[in-house]
Amino acid sequence: MRVLVTGANGFLGRHVVEALSSRGHAVRVLIRPSADVRGLGWGESIEIARSDLRSDPELSSHLKDIDTVIHLAAAMSGSDFSRFHETVTGTEHLIAAMREAGTRRLVLCSSFSVYDWSRTSGTVDEDLALLEGDDVYLRGGYATAKTWQERLARRAAEEHDWELTIIRPGFIWGRGNECPNGCIGPSAGPMHLVFAAGRQLPFTHVINAADCFACAVENPASIGQTLNLVDGHDLTTWDLKGEEPRRTHQGALRVWLPYWMIWPVILTRFRLSRLVLGPRIKLPFSFMPAGFAQGFRPLRFSTRRLNEVLGWQPPLSLEGALDETFTVAPERER
Repeated sequence: MRVLVTGANGFLGRHVVEALSSRGHAVRVLIRPSADVRGLGWGESIEIARSDLRSDPELSSHLKDIDTVIHLAAAMSGSDFSRFHETVTGTEHLIAAMREAGTRRLVLCSSFSVYDWSRTSGTVDEDLALLEGDDVYLRGGYATAKTWQERLARRAAEEHDWELTIIRPGFIWGRGNECPNGCIGPSAGPMHLVFAAGRQLPFTHVINAADCFACAVENPASIGQTLNLVDGHDLTTWDLKGEEPRRTHQGALRVWLPYWMIWPVILTRFRLSRLVLGPRIKLPFSFMPAGFAQGFRPLRFSTRRLNEVLGWQPPLSLEGALDETFTVAPERER
C-alpha cells in the first residue's frame, strides 16, 4: 500500500513512518520545506515530499498514486490563533488536494481534547460527549483546532464518500516526552507535585501508538470508526513519576496532592476570573475546570472498542515501554 504521512518528522510521525516501512508499505512523507530530517534514519525507501499544507497550490501532486493519507500534522504550540490557523487551514487544503487527486482513504489523528471533560465520571470511552457551542472556543487553541479538524474530515468523508478513520490518542509518551507535566503535576527542580497520584493514566507509548495507526491502515474494519487510543496498562501517576529517577539514577522528591484538595481551588479561581474579567476570559487550558479534569481527574479509560474493531494489543508491555523510555541507550534513540 502507498501511504502518505503528514507531520512525519514529529514525535509520533517518525515512529509511524518506521512502523509502516517495517511492514512493507511504500511511504511518502510530507514535511515542510524547511524541515530538518537529519538523524531520523529515513533510508532510500522513504520518499520525501516537501510542501506547506497551508499554502502549496501544487499540494495535490504529492498525493498522486497514494492509497491512504495518515494526517498527523497539527500545530502543538504558539498562540491560539496560530494553532487554529495552521491546523485547520492545513486540513482544509489537504482535503481539497485529496479530492483533486482522487485519494479516498483518510486516517486522522485527533485528540482527547475534543471531549467535554466536565461531563464525565467513571470510565471514559468513545461515547463521551464532545465539546460544542461556545465551549469549543473557551478550551484553548489546540482543543478548538482539533474539534474543527474532526468536523472538516467528517464533512468531507460524507460529501465525497471517503473511507475515514479517526483515532483519538491519549497522552503520547516515550523517550523525549517521558513524563508530561500536563497529566502529572508541576515540577520545581527535583521536587514533583503529583496530582491524584493513584489514578490510571490515559497513556499510549509512542511506539504502541505508531503500531496502532499502521494497524488501522491495514484493517478495513477501521473504516468509519472513531477509536480512542490508550495502551490500557495499569500505570499510575505516582508509579510513572517514580520510574524516571529509579531508572536514570537521578534523585527526585514526589509530593502527593489529592484531586479533591486541588479541584475546589481550580473551580474558585475560574469563577473569580470570570466574575472579574468577564465570562469569555481565556485562561490556560489546565486552569480551566474541563482542562484540569482532562489532565487530572481520577478516571478509567476503556480500550474495548479499539480491541474489538482492530483486535489490537500494544506490542510494548508496560515494562517494555518503561525500558524503551528510560533505560535504552541514547544511540538507539528512535
